[in-house]
Amino acid sequence: MTLSDQMRQLSKNLMKSHEERSDAVAAIRTETIADLSDMNAERNAVAKEQRRWLGEEMHTLRHSVQQGRHDTLQFMKNLKDEYQAMAKEQRQYLDEERHTLRHDTLQFMKNLEGEYQAMAKEQRQYLDKFMAGLRVTVNKFMSDLDEAYRVMAQGQRGELDKYIDKLHGDMTELLAELENARQAIAAEQKEKLGDYVETLRQFADTLRHDVADFLVELDKDHQKMSAEQQQRLTDDYNHLDVEVKAMRNQFQNEQGELRSDMQEARSIWNEFAGRMQTRRARTVRVSPPPKPAQASMPQVVSAPVPMPKPEPVPVVEVQEETKPAPARGYAAITDDLTEIQGIGESTQELLNEAGIVNFTQLASSSPERLREILGTRGRLAKIESWIEQAREKA
Repeated sequence: MTLSDQMRQLSKNLMKSHEERSDAVAAIRTETIADLSDMNAERNAVAKEQRRWLGEEMHTLRHSVQQGRHDTLQFMKNLKDEYQAMAKEQRQYLDEERHTLRHDTLQFMKNLEGEYQAMAKEQRQYLDKFMAGLRVTVNKFMSDLDEAYRVMAQGQRGELDKYIDKLHGDMTELLAELENARQAIAAEQKEKLGDYVETLRQFADTLRHDVADFLVELDKDHQKMSAEQQQRLTDDYNHLDVEVKAMRNQFQNEQGELRSDMQEARSIWNEFAGRMQTRRARTVRVSPPPKPAQASMPQVVSAPVPMPKPEPVPVVEVQEETKPAPARGYAAITDDLTEIQGIGESTQELLNEAGIVNFTQLASSSPERLREILGTRGRLAKIESWIEQAREKA
């Protein structure tokens, strides 16, 4: 390998080393910025998630309290409606069992039935509108309430059966006892509803206090977590700042070394250029003049004409030193070296710059020369496999 080849290889290695170091520093700076951005995004996402979770918890608690209030009102309305329906059914049942008293109580039962039907129709319309939006959520509650109503109705039917045995004598006493029974049931249901409403109020007050305590503790935990996250992010930032400063110092040191290497390469190149100029000057001076003894010969008269032009000779030699001698024979044949497994576009460019443009040149090259051409890329490359594949394709 000539001195010019060594100088070109040294220049390429220096430029590659500088580019690799620049790429490494840029990658580190990009990764650091990405890490800081990810940390900020993670902190914002955690805060956003905590705010969202608090909002959902508050919305759930409000919805639960409102649902409990609606359920209580609905339960009271349903009990009233069930009581009215039960009274209607009881009167219908007594009417069927007492055919002998139909003429005396017909007008009274018709009026009572009309009032109950009008009230039931009005309440049914109101309940249809109100239950349209709550039908899915209170379906189970309605089924349980219907089951309880049936059990209560069966118990009341048993009690009414006992009363029916005593109603054969006097209709007035029957109506009085029925009114007393109705008032007693209404008082009992009113007392139970009052206890249930009081229990719900106490539960709502307790739940309100528990929610307030929970929000205070949650706010304290959130502040503590925010302080810890802020401290951790500050420590990570300081650590990354120290690492970045150390990398910057290392890069500056490597940049100084690279500059010194470039200065040394320039000095070597200047020395090489001086030697080449000296060689050209010697070549011009050494070229022999035409011999006077042969000037009279006709076959040698034209020979001295090209001899006074020695300058193009070294120029042609310097230009041809960029490629090895075997490349001249195959200069007209080029192959796609990327067909070989393991060779990409950038590797093909390096091989083409070194004069290897086809499979034959690659197959005749030594692994040491290929590693020298590839530089740092040749450490992990399977060059022996490339040569075998090139021999098969050549």
